[in-house]
Amino acid sequence: MNEYAEHQCIKSANRRGFEQNYIADVTFFEAANTKLRSIWERIGTIRVKTGHSHVGLLLFANILPSGFGICDKNATKPRKGGISK
Repeated sequence: MNEYAEHQCIKSANRRGFEQNYIADVTFFEAANTKLRSIWERIGTIRVKTGHSHVGLLLFANILPSGFGICDKNATKPRKGGISK
C-alpha cells in the first residue's frame, strides 16, 4: 500500500472514531453550522430598502450562536468543557 492510500485509510478510521466518541458534539456542530450558513446567506445577499447591503456584518455573525440560541432547542448541546472527555 502506498503512503497516500495508507494516510487516507488512517484518516477515515480516525474520523469514524471521532464521530462515534463525540456524536453529541458532531450533532451540535452540524446544527449550528446549518443555522449560521442560513444567516450568512441572508446577510451577504439581501439588501435593505435603501439599497445598502450588510456584508460588513458577516464578520460578526460568528458570535451569534452563543448569544442568540442559533441551534434548535432539540439539538444536542456539547458537554461542558468542549469535546474532551
